[in-house]
Amino acid sequence: MFWGNRVRRSNKIKLATFLLHGSAKDWWTIRNECRSYKVCPMGRFTKGFKEKFYPRLILDTKRKDFLSLKQGDMIITEYERKFMKIAKYAMSYVVDEKEKSKHFKEGLRTTIRMPVTSSTNWLTISRLVEAAMRVESTLAKEKKSSKEKRLGKEPMQTKVASYSVHQVSRGGPIWDKGKWTIEQKRMKF
Repeated sequence: MFWGNRVRRSNKIKLATFLLHGSAKDWWTIRNECRSYKVCPMGRFTKGFKEKFYPRLILDTKRKDFLSLKQGDMIITEYERKFMKIAKYAMSYVVDEKEKSKHFKEGLRTTIRMPVTSSTNWLTISRLVEAAMRVESTLAKEKKSSKEKRLGKEPMQTKVASYSVHQVSRGGPIWDKGKWTIEQKRMKF
């Protein structure tokens, strides 16, 4: 967060420890009794912090969870939330947006992955998620429509005519009561 060039090395640990709370702050207080900020380099601080609060066993488990994560029965928003939550434990696998998108795509259900990835190579995860949500929505509408047909209900009409007022007034096609008709009389607007 503040590891850029604007913050001097000597201030990085001071800033990092200022943000610590609870057991992390207690850990730093005990660890720092024998050391001063100047003696402890940032690398040693980071390593000690990770060893204390991110044990290797937990990191390995979370990394395996990330690598095996599949959408399954989750909706796209749930899958994205879970993906982002555990991606931080597998940073070496998602070093940039392109890699993150790649892993996200691989976990999508085939019915969503195929339409989303067949035409475009998504480089950002936000656009990939948006496209996947659109496909998911379309599939849900199709499923609902086919279910209504099986039950003998007339599905909701979602067709929209793409004709201008000028075409309609000249006798162009009109959607009326479930079928396309040609309007015979001139319409006044």
